[in-house]
Amino acid sequence: MNIVVLPYLLVIICSLTSTFLAYLIVKERNLVVAILLLLGQGIFHSLLYYLLMAPDLFITYIPVSVGITPLLLFLLIKKTEWREYD
Repeated sequence: MNIVVLPYLLVIICSLTSTFLAYLIVKERNLVVAILLLLGQGIFHSLLYYLLMAPDLFITYIPVSVGITPLLLFLLIKKTEWREYD
């Protein structure tokens, strides 16, 4: 396989995985698991920004999507129910 194709394959894999994780986040009833899936989606988005050579977005997105957002959501869920009911 040509070495030039590898970054394009990684971008496609990250995009598809991120889209699949977004679907799982919407369907998940346990809010803690949904936050962990959101964290995984943030990691794949960060990797996607890195592969697309956007270092400013990469450096900004890591602390926001992997650090601050899940922490705040965990603190909010701690005050409420952990499961979503019908």
